[in-house]
This record gives sequence, structure tokens and C-alpha cells, in this order.
Amino acid sequence: MRPVPAKAVAFIKDWEKFRSVAYKPLPTDPWTIGYGFTVGVKEGDQMTKSEAEMRLLRELAEYQQQILAVCKIEPNDAQLSAMLSLAYYRDWE
Repeated sequence: MRPVPAKAVAFIKDWEKFRSVAYKPLPTDPWTIGYGFTVGVKEGDQMTKSEAEMRLLRELAEYQQQILAVCKIEPNDAQLSAMLSLAYYRDWE
């Protein structure tokens, strides 16, 4: 299995910024933690940076598998990073 490009991971981590305690970016937003995770997050949840990094890699690997399954041409790391970023943020909405 192809490793998740480091540039994709670095971009998302830099954009999201790590948060160890669940918060709501806006009052109507879902509870959010780690690097922008919302699925399964509730008020009072806590997460270590290590847990967040593992979850981010796991989620990006799932997106990557789905992306590569539909690509007719093998994307380079920059192209794959862009697609991963779009998939990650699209799922957030």
C-alpha cells in the first residue's frame, strides 16, 4: 500500500492546528477535536497529539484508497496530496 504523502499530512495539520479538547468553532458547528475531527466527537472529549496524528493518518489512508481506486492514471504525490486535502475538507462540511 502506498504511504500517505507527507505533504498532505503536513498541510492538513498546519491548516487545522491541533486541539486537545473538543470545541465548537461556531455555535452551530459540530463538536471538533484533534485536527478537525467531527465524527463521534462530543462535549468534554479529549485527545492527545499522538492519538490525533494516528487518527489523521488512518482517515487519510482510507480516503487515499478510495481516490486511487478511481484514478485511471497514477497521481504523483503533489496531485494525490491535493485530492486528499479536498476529500478531507469536503467530508468536514
